[in-house]
Amino acid sequence: MKGGLFITGTDTDVGKTWVAVRLIEALRERGVDAVGMKPIESGSTKDSEALLAASSREDLGLRDVNPINLSEPVAPAASRDGVTIDFDQLCQAYRDLAAKSELVFIEGAGGWVVPVDESRTMVDLAVQLEQPVLIVAANRLGVMNHTLLTVKAVQAAGLECVAYC
Repeated sequence: MKGGLFITGTDTDVGKTWVAVRLIEALRERGVDAVGMKPIESGSTKDSEALLAASSREDLGLRDVNPINLSEPVAPAASRDGVTIDFDQLCQAYRDLAAKSELVFIEGAGGWVVPVDESRTMVDLAVQLEQPVLIVAANRLGVMNHTLLTVKAVQAAGLECVAYC
């Protein structure tokens, strides 16, 4: 097994990190060298720290898992940190992890179409990474609509939606 899986959500705070951590832990228990990555995190390093801990790799640091960390808990495009988000840098960070791991779970920030900068969204990053997509949705009123809309949006971007939960 070699490759990656892009984990997105129908919204923010729907359980993407929880799902990613459980998948990484379950696979590692079965001998698969699965690791997590949060290319962009805003407001804290909590999600990235959880992914790093689940990855159980002493050769990985927080910067390997989370190349871009923004101080405010907002969409990356709304950040006032003055950070330029370089997709080539993020893709290289993914390739570096993938080169030394069997499987990389890439957790997006917020939902599928969260603005990353003035012209790009999380969709653009997922397309550039060219990995299949897992959609995480909160169990609340409207979940079917939000999930089906996200599935259609993933497919419209030319990516495979392998599952949703």
